[in-house]
Amino acid sequence: MFNRKSQIENRKSARQPRAAFTLVEILVAVGVLSILGVALVGLMMAGVGAWRDGEAARQVQEKILALKRQIADDFAAAILDPPPTPDFHYVLDTLADLPTDPTDPYCITSSTPAHVTSPQGTDLWYFGSGQIDLKIRVPFAVGAALLSARLDVLDKSSDVRLQVARNDPTAADPTLPVAWQDVEWLNQNHDHDGAIGGAETDISTLVVGGDTIFIRAVLAGGNAQFLRADTLRAEGRPVLILDCYRDPNALPQRARPVFKAYFENGAQVLVITRTIPGETEKAIYRDAGTGPCTEYLNNYDDNGDGYADEPANLKPLGGRASVVYRFEPYPPEMGKPGLGVLKRGFEAPLGRTIDQIPTLELIPNVAYFGVSFWGGGTTVWEPNPELDPNYNQANPPHPACQRWLSSRYMPEQVQVTLVLEPDGGRRTTTALAAPVASAFPQTDNEADRMLLVDNTRGFYNVARTSDTTQTFLRDPRHYIKIGSEWIFYERVASPAAFLIPKTTGRGQRGTTPRDWPQQAEVLRGITSVFTVPIPAFRNWQR
Repeated sequence: MFNRKSQIENRKSARQPRAAFTLVEILVAVGVLSILGVALVGLMMAGVGAWRDGEAARQVQEKILALKRQIADDFAAAILDPPPTPDFHYVLDTLADLPTDPTDPYCITSSTPAHVTSPQGTDLWYFGSGQIDLKIRVPFAVGAALLSARLDVLDKSSDVRLQVARNDPTAADPTLPVAWQDVEWLNQNHDHDGAIGGAETDISTLVVGGDTIFIRAVLAGGNAQFLRADTLRAEGRPVLILDCYRDPNALPQRARPVFKAYFENGAQVLVITRTIPGETEKAIYRDAGTGPCTEYLNNYDDNGDGYADEPANLKPLGGRASVVYRFEPYPPEMGKPGLGVLKRGFEAPLGRTIDQIPTLELIPNVAYFGVSFWGGGTTVWEPNPELDPNYNQANPPHPACQRWLSSRYMPEQVQVTLVLEPDGGRRTTTALAAPVASAFPQTDNEADRMLLVDNTRGFYNVARTSDTTQTFLRDPRHYIKIGSEWIFYERVASPAAFLIPKTTGRGQRGTTPRDWPQQAEVLRGITSVFTVPIPAFRNWQR
């Protein structure tokens, strides 16, 4: 007989759930998930890091391209006004140009030249400390005059001054100068460690009425020099130029364009004069000079009324503007040692001093901005061509210079070096593993030239040999920055050391060697070097 109750119980038994996961199975599953999770997190973090690095590199390249476009536009529009043709023109560019015969119309009346032997074995003649008086006889009573000069300073403790006087042509002794007066030059107020001088200066008020002009170079500090041969044409112009005119109204009564580059507080300042783009096309330019004339065209509120560059208040522009590039370090409270901001100023009309022109931020997180100039006598861009193993002492190359102070001569092209730190992403930095004295290194022994750091990971180590190039190059990426000082290293000597040259490693790019403590930050930065031509270049020729 069929047992229905047994059948029902069998069905209930068939529907019973299976046994739960064992502990081993759970642990295995959790382990697999953990491994996958860790791997996914790692991949995600790597992806995010790569994205940040790529974005940082993109931003750096955008900044470099922006500077290229802006500085190329400024140099393309750069102008200089040649002075009127003088009735009397005097140029001094070599020591041989200075006769010592007092009866000569152009002679030196005091001081004795000295000489020094250069590292290449060449005798370099110059005038050292003291004062040097030059007499320049003019064949007529001067009505107006322009003077341009350059003096050489080999250390920051030296002081220089240029003075001008004239004779009294009605006196018994026409060579007797009247009271000396200082001529204002771009000089000891600036951080100078090489050739300095001034752009053309109108000295009409000092010499008008005389027919003999006396120029006195006052050299103090023991290391100021005048007419040193090896720096003679570093800026593409002679040492001294004097132009005299019979007509007292020969010189235009307006500010003349200048081309200047010099060092101030360890950083390079670049000043050029350029034309104003689209002056006849934009209403803001066409209406300038029709109102109260209290504003300069400079994107700055000059009169304090809360508005910048108001067309109704703009001064007459005159068709040209001053452009200033200036690197300014960040203040210490920002916590960015070695970094700063590149600023640019644009102002029309001409006339105000460089310090009066307001500058605005152009590129942040800049470690270095520098410009080198290719003049008429330049043969290489290298700042230290004597390091080339194939250096020819008999015919040495002439490197580009980083100073240019002229109102009538302009370089053919400029080489711009820009070093940036990314706004985001990973930075390449390390720290000093031991304190460094300002005198380091003191010997040529390679073991004594090791700059010890925590690590050199990520720093450039490009070796250039005769197998890859016949031209010596100091690789622009082989520079590191500690605080305010730039240092050049020959190579990465070990995973924790840079090899520093004894004489050309410390205090590069216009900076000064200093003592640095252990754990001071060492920056690398992203380096870009590009060359910009100047269509309106004008070189001096003898």
